[in-house]
Amino acid sequence: MIETWGRGIERITTACKEAEKPEPLFEASSSEIKVTFFTDANIGENIGDSIGESVGVNETQRKIMEIMLGTPTISAKAIASEIGIAKRNVEANISFLKKAGFVERIGAAKGGRWVVKGENSQER
Repeated sequence: MIETWGRGIERITTACKEAEKPEPLFEASSSEIKVTFFTDANIGENIGDSIGESVGVNETQRKIMEIMLGTPTISAKAIASEIGIAKRNVEANISFLKKAGFVERIGAAKGGRWVVKGENSQER
């Protein structure tokens, strides 16, 4: 299977080494490959300071965005479990965040990912 992927993995690993970053984690299943890149940036550390204060994003919505930043493929059910609120409340908050332009869903409900956007709609 690896032979059919060409030299992409080798090139990605080399680029990470050259940038003095940790090598990515490659996980393969029968239908997909998942690549996790590691960074030393503190992305999302001050998300409440840079997102949503002018439109009244509440603490729950900030927590949801922080979780989405850390785990872009997370489900509403898993977010609800992590925060400790009902799934329907998470879904209502996500709906608000989507309408306000703070989050976007890329891909299908299963297998998709969340994109959290910062000020001026710059992706994070």
